[in-house]
Amino acid sequence: MEPILKKNLIILLTVISTIFAYGEEILVDGIAAKVNNESILISDVLIVMQPNIKEIQSKFAGNRLKKEMQNLYNESLNSLIERQVILDTYERQDMKLPEDVIDSRINEIVYERFQGNKEKLIKTLAQDHLSYDQWKKEVSNQFIVMVMRNSNVNAKINISPATTKEYYTKHLNDYKQPEKILINMIVVEKTDDKTIEAEKKQTIFEIQQKLEKGESFSSLAKEFSEDTSASDGGNVGWIEPQMLRKEVADGIKNLTVEQVSKPIETEDEIYLIELKGKKVATVKSFEEVETEIKTLLTQEEVEKLYKEWIASLMEDAYVKKSELELF
Repeated sequence: MEPILKKNLIILLTVISTIFAYGEEILVDGIAAKVNNESILISDVLIVMQPNIKEIQSKFAGNRLKKEMQNLYNESLNSLIERQVILDTYERQDMKLPEDVIDSRINEIVYERFQGNKEKLIKTLAQDHLSYDQWKKEVSNQFIVMVMRNSNVNAKINISPATTKEYYTKHLNDYKQPEKILINMIVVEKTDDKTIEAEKKQTIFEIQQKLEKGESFSSLAKEFSEDTSASDGGNVGWIEPQMLRKEVADGIKNLTVEQVSKPIETEDEIYLIELKGKKVATVKSFEEVETEIKTLLTQEEVEKLYKEWIASLMEDAYVKKSELELF
């Protein structure tokens, strides 16, 4: 591997230093693994880890944090080993990418990121203590790995319409759309005080009378409901009936759209429900989900073929990892 960028290493070590308290130290360089004739340095692995460190730090602490960091280190090292094995395989094969193809890719990057200004690129690289030749080598390696993966994995994938259809048939339950209802509700809380309880039931009765006279359910919900949905006119949006309390779901199951339920009493509340809409349970058609299924099957096949390909390359490679517990 090429020597690590000093700037990147400084940034990374700053991040890592915030993770461990009381001056704990980690080894920041040395050989992490040998792959054929190449060495992968610990610092190479730390740079690959960098984008994921903050997320892990935000989720874990103490010994769990150290465990997750070590897992991330192991995963990052494995990805670098696989990359090096692919590059070594490329070097051993007779067919090579024409130099002009690689140069074309280099020029594309210079144009996309630096508006075609090579001088600007070189100045940027200098700030990272990297020469143009080192950068070109890294970009070339990335391009080679991508081409090798495409030709040995992606190009071999062919998800037929029959395979997609078969998956759909076997996983119909995954594409069921449950019944949903759109409701407004007025909720009045019960109390142990019999006088107040009687007043609340009288309020429900008066609300029913107002509804019969044509007053808006929404406006009455804003005025009388004690539920958090009151400010929105009692609107709770589209929900599945089974998400409601059983007494409430049973009390509205025979309502038609725009109909209001009779008072529904639960142990601690009284409900009036207005049914505003209903969507019957359906199953998404094959045409609706065909692209989604093909994408899923393609991803699964990519992972499977990639693992098989890497395993076959490893059979002809010398790989020795250093036994390190860094965190």
